Amino acid sequence: MSYLKIIKKCMKDHGNLALYQGFTVVLLRNCIPGGLLFFVNGKMKEVLGCSQQNNSSVTLFVKRFVSGAVAGLVFWFFAYPFDVIKMRMQNNLKISTISEATKNLRSKRGMIVFKKGWQVSLVRAIPINAINFCIYEYLTKSWNHLE
Repeated sequence: MSYLKIIKKCMKDHGNLALYQGFTVVLLRNCIPGGLLFFVNGKMKEVLGCSQQNNSSVTLFVKRFVSGAVAGLVFWFFAYPFDVIKMRMQNNLKISTISEATKNLRSKRGMIVFKKGWQVSLVRAIPINAINFCIYEYLTKSWNHLE
């Protein structure tokens, strides 16, 4: 079945708003841990001394890499439970609120359900966020030289 057919069937069976099921959880997942992502990255760069002038380019890269990796770990540690709730809401369209999804998950599987499988996300978060923040820093520095 094609994506278009799935979307049409979903809208026909559950209404147009079914496409946005779990959107509130996505906002919470991106806003709360997302703020932590940038805060932790900034603090780690501060602690590791990324702003010191005597850093070699390799040392600076490693420090930025580590800062991004730690920030990614913190992000997914806090974001993963929101992701679990979002997936439950999207897989069961009868569940319409965050609290309903949370109660449903907790009653059927216990509190462990909110962290089950999170290790994969944490392992994935290390290289992704480390590289993303290194690229971000490089581009920011390059663009600042253009001004």
